[in-house]
Amino acid sequence: MMNTMGPDLGLGRHTDQENPVQHHLAKLNTFKGENGERLDDFVYQVGEFATFHDWDPIETCRQARTNLRGVALAYIHRTPLPPHTWKELKDLLMHRFQPRDLTAAETSQDGLATVGPPSPSRDGYRPISNGA
Repeated sequence: MMNTMGPDLGLGRHTDQENPVQHHLAKLNTFKGENGERLDDFVYQVGEFATFHDWDPIETCRQARTNLRGVALAYIHRTPLPPHTWKELKDLLMHRFQPRDLTAAETSQDGLATVGPPSPSRDGYRPISNGA
């Protein structure tokens, strides 16, 4: 039978082998809260997924929580009032895992670190001196 509805864009029922791109795009990264991991990358990705999938704040929180691991997951489990919305979860994660030494100029309106050149105060390194 001829397909008269146009090309199959991989949005129907397919196995991962039939459409590996769709499977790859559908995975939200995890956040463990370990050294070197950037919370703002996780928060940005959750926001992008929420927009793409049209999740409400409660579903966004649920999806993000299922992708927490390690220290981050333990921290959320220990909170006296578990977060129910994305804003509540994001605020808890930022309180615990966002670097504290960001200046106002290095922080955007939503409280996340802004993208820019490496900064000793933001990125936690000491510049190499030239002996002067």
